[in-house]
Amino acid sequence: MTPTTIPTSAPEPDPVDDPDSDSVLFDLADFDIEVTLRPTSAPTPPSGYDGFHTVVPLDDGSLMASGFDDAGDVTQPERSALWRSDDGSTWERIGVSDVSSQPDQQVINSLVVGDDSVRAYGVWLDSTGPTISSVAIGRWTTIDGGDNWVGSSTVDFATARRAALIDGRYVTVGAGDVNGAGTFYGLVTNEASDQSLQSVAVDVNETGDPVPGSDVYDLLVRPDEWLAVGSTTLSDPGQTGLESYFDAETLGFPSDVAVWSSTDAGGTWERLEIERFSGEGGTQAAVQIADDGERRWMLVTAQKFGVFALDLLTSTDGRSWDLHPYRRPTEPSTGDVANARGVYFVEGAIVVIDEIVTGFEPSLVMSVIDPATDEIVSHDLTERLGGVHQIEDLVQLDDLALGVGRVERGPSESDLQTIEVRRIQPDEAPPEPVPSTTTAPSGGSSDA
Repeated sequence: MTPTTIPTSAPEPDPVDDPDSDSVLFDLADFDIEVTLRPTSAPTPPSGYDGFHTVVPLDDGSLMASGFDDAGDVTQPERSALWRSDDGSTWERIGVSDVSSQPDQQVINSLVVGDDSVRAYGVWLDSTGPTISSVAIGRWTTIDGGDNWVGSSTVDFATARRAALIDGRYVTVGAGDVNGAGTFYGLVTNEASDQSLQSVAVDVNETGDPVPGSDVYDLLVRPDEWLAVGSTTLSDPGQTGLESYFDAETLGFPSDVAVWSSTDAGGTWERLEIERFSGEGGTQAAVQIADDGERRWMLVTAQKFGVFALDLLTSTDGRSWDLHPYRRPTEPSTGDVANARGVYFVEGAIVVIDEIVTGFEPSLVMSVIDPATDEIVSHDLTERLGGVHQIEDLVQLDDLALGVGRVERGPSESDLQTIEVRRIQPDEAPPEPVPSTTTAPSGGSSDA
């Protein structure tokens, strides 16, 4: 694959010809991507504040999603919530009494569909305060499509950022021993069908004990190798050894991008020595990794001097990484908050989703990249799609990709919102846009 010559500056967004449209066309040379609002309705949450976080298709064609349905504060995040839908438009709340209303606060980060069950993975949190602390990795299981859930825990004082079902085993990535200063370490758990659990630190010393300072964000599984990505303080000259996993008072602690490799299905790990990531300064982390079959794509966030940066890198082997020409169309200023929402391979394209909040005004930017040519087209979806300002996940379905997030609608109705992402060949007419159910944002934003 030979990339074409492309500019190294930020891509110019396409001209805005209809700001009130319910669809946006990403016009690339070899194909187009059409993004359309899908009408979305759900019960009004307790405080008029909710949003999606992740979504999975079920075997019967329905969808299940997790997110939040109540406001958080400086010591506790928003309350976790679960929904189910037959069509991706009308959503019903599930798990209210079994999950959301339980006395200990919980966060659900991943949904995993098994042969005869669905599992939600996240964290049981100590809700007594005054600061956030982990009780254990949380696991909630349903065998009846979400009508009833049974909660349990796996590893004490740990977190699970993502989970996946790999060769019949449930795998989570995150961190262990997260409540103390300078104690947290990158952790991968592996649970077999008989519920036997293996917990593996990604950094260990000569005696096999965990080496503190790392956090695993995401996992890519290939036939001959597993790659985990995240952050580590171990190569950062600014680290003190007393960094706190739950640090609510600062922008973060000194850390570098980290990539780990396992060639025995997660049994042992090696942190790869990658010079470009070592000693970069600031707070940096690889938050997500995707694969288009030719290259690995890694999304990296950084905080330096109060400014949020975002880089996209590519690799053919996971060891040598090149900076992609992708740039944020609008770079945040000092004081702005920027949240990288993810990098996905859907509809044959690489999709990067990014949110920038200036004051209380959010802006959600989607960039579509042709992986064969590296052509980039970006649009501000908040401006073009009825105020939608968070898309937290994209999942590939049979004939389209579905994105889930939120739009601010006020206290009298749900904020849940879904979008459709379709690939359109140049000679194919785009589908008729569906009516919008969104309203313009009325201020405020979520960091969920």
